[in-house]
Amino acid sequence: PSFKLYTGNKLELLLDALAEVVSVPHESALTPEIIVVQNSGMQRWISLQLAKKLGIWANCSFLFPNAFVETLFKQALPEFDDNNRFEPRTMTWRIMKLLPTLLDRPEFSQLKTYLHDGRQLKLFQLASKIADTFDNYTLYRPSLILQWEQGAESHWQAVLWRALASEGRGMHRARMKSQVLSQMAQSSFLWPGPARRFSLFGISSLPPFHVEMVRALSSFVDVHVFLLNPCAEYWDDVLSEREIGNILKKKGKPLIARDDMHWEKGNRLLSSLGGYVRDFLWMLHDVEGEEFSLVEAPEPRSMLSCIQSDILHLRERGEGQVVPATPLSPSDDSIQIHSCHGPLREMEALYDILLKQFEKRPGLLPSDIVVMTPDIELYAP
Repeated sequence: PSFKLYTGNKLELLLDALAEVVSVPHESALTPEIIVVQNSGMQRWISLQLAKKLGIWANCSFLFPNAFVETLFKQALPEFDDNNRFEPRTMTWRIMKLLPTLLDRPEFSQLKTYLHDGRQLKLFQLASKIADTFDNYTLYRPSLILQWEQGAESHWQAVLWRALASEGRGMHRARMKSQVLSQMAQSSFLWPGPARRFSLFGISSLPPFHVEMVRALSSFVDVHVFLLNPCAEYWDDVLSEREIGNILKKKGKPLIARDDMHWEKGNRLLSSLGGYVRDFLWMLHDVEGEEFSLVEAPEPRSMLSCIQSDILHLRERGEGQVVPATPLSPSDDSIQIHSCHGPLREMEALYDILLKQFEKRPGLLPSDIVVMTPDIELYAP
């Protein structure tokens, strides 16, 4: 069993590597290939592209990260319950039932003041917010949750959580993760099914919760992670201006000058917009295994390719930089920003642009185009 990380600046390069991995057959023809993806769009794209490359593509089990982890929990824990009482929606109603019985305790004085009018809608909204917060704790602060269950801390959140946990029936994911990792450490964990490998493809970020599970699983089966990384250099320590400012504010007045701190800023676009990928990459680099870098450097001919090239090589371009500014053609339309007065006008502008692109590029296909919106419900009509 091993951990293999494939990074590349183009999805097509990563897909070639995935095709090479999955082209090696399992021991049984009926064993499904397991690929963990972040959304249905990526699932469809992988299926179509692998079918083109391999001639046929079938018997693949595509799972989202949470569903993948639940599969492991089901295999390892006989007491696993699909009707999870710690799922946020269920937990909301449980908190609504528990809170009124706890409000007379001194730890809950603030909540009692807030709920003094007895409005059920307000109680529901508060319970919903607390349930979401607790759910995030089980994902991002599992050790804190487990400490509360052992009696640590006495504020209202810890007291309320202990009341929820003491009701029995079902386990939250922080507890399940702890038990599964314990089984893995004792080599008593059984991998579900005959597949001896699984892949993660096109996932830009995962919480430490999932990364720990992946790290532990690499001792039992082959793990292949395919990560889109726009930079070919080491940039795990790159910080944006905002992050540097936050560090300075947090620590107060620094003992030495800002310029002497030797913070790496790299490319400004990458450092300001790539925080999630950087943190995910940093966690993956902490997992023992092999890394393969798949890079195809763009020719800096247009504004878009110049920016891609600068990000790839972790450099700034312009006055006072090692790489001078590159003159661009006035007709360069590789990056366009359209300021529209509303969603309908945005769609009209997009429609005209797409028609123009189809006329300009005879080989362009609808599958080559991605339209992204912040709220699909607003734009769908």
